[in-house]
Amino acid sequence: MVCNVITPGCKNVCYDKHFPISHSRFWVLQIIFVSLPTLVYLGYALHVIHKEDKLRQRFAEKQGTKLPKYTDSNGKLQYKGNLLRIYVSCLLMTILFEAGFIWAQYYLYGFLLDARLMCTSLPCPHPIECFISRPTEKTIFILFMVVCYIGTD
Repeated sequence: MVCNVITPGCKNVCYDKHFPISHSRFWVLQIIFVSLPTLVYLGYALHVIHKEDKLRQRFAEKQGTKLPKYTDSNGKLQYKGNLLRIYVSCLLMTILFEAGFIWAQYYLYGFLLDARLMCTSLPCPHPIECFISRPTEKTIFILFMVVCYIGTD
């Protein structure tokens, strides 16, 4: 970012006002939050599969124990009961996170970046023009990220 003033701190205030969090850090947070429900479900499903395998082994050893609840005789996982509820809730959380981050992207930066930004905050002595580098490239990347996340829903 380049500003047409030499007042100390003006460039920093202008940058902080227009970009409260860098795009790359925002997108890393988005990837982490959107992936989190899937990882939680994966961990729970692996736990259920491990428990079901133990039950199947005990059932094979002696006929008095209960049958596995979520797997068939081949060990294939079936979606029902708690497993289905957790799967659906993780899916809904993923959709909510994606929608929230798309809204936050629009609220923080918009979808199109202008090359020129006007700054009027202190310590700038008067309205100052600041220019961001490569606004077209950044706009294309923003649109690419938004379209990719909308396309995965």
